[in-house]
Amino acid sequence: MTTAFIIVISIILIFQVIGILSLVSVRAVVKAGCVSKFYWRYKLLFGKQPKEIISDGKKVNVASYVALYVYGNSMKDYNIYNGQEVFVEPLDDAQKENLNNFPVLVFHIHNTKVQSEYKLRKFVSYIESPITTNWEDIFSKLESKIKISKEKFESERRNKTNKLTNPTIRHILSETYDEDTHTYRYSMHPVSSLYAKALYTVNI
Repeated sequence: MTTAFIIVISIILIFQVIGILSLVSVRAVVKAGCVSKFYWRYKLLFGKQPKEIISDGKKVNVASYVALYVYGNSMKDYNIYNGQEVFVEPLDDAQKENLNNFPVLVFHIHNTKVQSEYKLRKFVSYIESPITTNWEDIFSKLESKIKISKEKFESERRNKTNKLTNPTIRHILSETYDEDTHTYRYSMHPVSSLYAKALYTVNI
């Protein structure tokens, strides 16, 4: 086999690889479920990130949003499912402090290394200071939005509060559905850990 032939074959293979790579795009992964489950930080998908999608029968420009690949079904109540692409809008500090309409949110997961650095949660309420808040009042105000008993919520809330790094600052109370135990779970996150809110989803 001549050197020239090897060079030609190598060039052909290189162009083929480049052609395949041009059809592939990378999505960051967001966990919709237990954060302890391992999911790689990125997902390779065929096709470029769309600039327009159809939502509720209308064409929507999503070019300015961030697309994340969903693993898990914890947000199934809000029409976000495993294997979908969710388009999210990153929030600035002012927007993080003024959420309304109870959106589905994306929070940072810290110290994840090669794992996904994001998780999906449903916004329930702001909690000004978990350690000093009157939780009786909180539960009374939010009872229609909380899907577990008062006793279970209080037990879970107490356990979560004890694990908070800084329970005196403002937090967000969130909801997620645990697929393994088939129940709803409630957690608290510092407002600063909020990344974005979910706007649209599409099937891939």
